[in-house]
Amino acid sequence: MKSEDLAKRVAVLYMMTDKKNEIEQVEKRLHSIMRGKDFEPVSQRIKHYLKNPPEDLLATKAPPLSDAWLSPQATKALSEAGMSAFDYLTVLMETDPSVRLLKSLDAPTSESVEVDWLSLKEKQETETLERLLQFYSKNGLDFVPPAPESILVIKKLKEQSQIDDTPLISEAEAAEIEEDPILFAQKAARDASRNRIELPASTPEFPDLMHPDPILDPKDVIDFPPTEDNPYHNRVIVYNHRSVFDNYSDEAIFGGKGESMDQFDEFTQKLPVSKGYFDSLHSAILIRRGVVQQTGKGKIRRLSYHILVGNADGLVGLGEGKHANSMVALKSAQIDAVRSMDWVERFEKRTVWTEMRTKLGGTELILRPRPVGFGLRCNPYLHQILRAAGFKDISAKVWGSRNRLNVIKAAIRLLQAGHAPTGMGDGLGGKGKKLSKGSGLVGQQELERARGRKLVSLRK
Repeated sequence: MKSEDLAKRVAVLYMMTDKKNEIEQVEKRLHSIMRGKDFEPVSQRIKHYLKNPPEDLLATKAPPLSDAWLSPQATKALSEAGMSAFDYLTVLMETDPSVRLLKSLDAPTSESVEVDWLSLKEKQETETLERLLQFYSKNGLDFVPPAPESILVIKKLKEQSQIDDTPLISEAEAAEIEEDPILFAQKAARDASRNRIELPASTPEFPDLMHPDPILDPKDVIDFPPTEDNPYHNRVIVYNHRSVFDNYSDEAIFGGKGESMDQFDEFTQKLPVSKGYFDSLHSAILIRRGVVQQTGKGKIRRLSYHILVGNADGLVGLGEGKHANSMVALKSAQIDAVRSMDWVERFEKRTVWTEMRTKLGGTELILRPRPVGFGLRCNPYLHQILRAAGFKDISAKVWGSRNRLNVIKAAIRLLQAGHAPTGMGDGLGGKGKKLSKGSGLVGQQELERARGRKLVSLRK
């Protein structure tokens, strides 16, 4: 659009409306159209057309607002409802937007609106109705003309705004107040005490938080029947382990696909993790051997298993199980391995941070970090442990005795800190147990503390 046509149309819009909100919209739209251009020539042309209005664009005028109120359809709807245009307008003027508008007016404007309203009530003139409608329209309130649908709403508003005009006291009571106010007050007090509403004496009952609620406190009950190893029946009840606002599927509750509590066996119930998570772990049998316990009544022969589990991403554990039954010993070792899983710190998630060594009995073990692609070049038992822990590039050397049990326990003691704190004894002045002492894996914090500087990775 050319700047001349734009200035002409904007001037006409300014002359056709007095509403502040519409004028602000025109100004915002004008600035968005003239963004990046010189606005001064257009502003000069707008002022020119405001002084000299263009006749071609002002030839058509908007119809009066009162025409829609006095149309045959509106007159028929008002007559069927038993209302007049004054009654209809009065209800609209009593709404909250209109009341807020009237309260914000100055005294002369408010008085002129009241005069027009009284004149419309007495004479029912079209000019007065037009002036009121134009006043509200200029201030941003466009009343809906009478129609069957709008009249139903007006009737509801009128019913809600009706006020009971019944006097608070009768004429006899008013005369009694004038004669003796004190006597009337005493009588009113007696009537009030006689008609007082008595509240129930019993206090409301509050829930007892010491007892679980069957709806608000979800629980899981697991029964452990007697077995060959345990002659007692046990029951475990876990409360509030799930939120009452979530809908959990069987997979989320039981940890497996399509599993239910009926399908759980004794081994699954004893596992500290879900069956689905246990199946996803890397598991290997490191040692299977027969052991003999010498007692006064003879030798008790059993099978011993050493099981390794890990997630190949920093978690690894070793478990041992012994039993006369091979399957019972195997499952006992698996449960013990899962319970002993611990975190192992890795450099770049592939190797150790620095060279480490430990000695267990006659076995000395050395672990050395290696570059990318080096692989695991080490003892076969160490290869299983390091792969389960998530190491990829390590070289290891076993000096002295290559007893497989010593190699396995030395590796676990080197990777994990053991049951006792590093460098501590048994707390009573002794050296502590040799197998549970632990040396702990040297990680980033230990190296930074030893070197006195922060380690920064050079890989992007």
